[in-house]
Amino acid sequence: MPRQAGDRPAVVPEGAVKFAFIGQFAETTRDCIFTTEYSVRTGMEAAYQLLGKIDNTEISELLKEFHLISE
Repeated sequence: MPRQAGDRPAVVPEGAVKFAFIGQFAETTRDCIFTTEYSVRTGMEAAYQLLGKIDNTEISELLKEFHLISE
């Protein structure tokens, strides 16, 4: 089945605050779909969009944000 841009949901759909789609089932413009990097990149994209800007060197900030979204 041929695919087209827009035939999959966005990584973080509009209005979503606690869930995201990742892997080849999500739409992103940043990578080719059939790569391992695509799956990793959509996961990273989801985390960054849901958590906002995070200084990736501060593990305490990451843990604090993770706790907030898991409530």
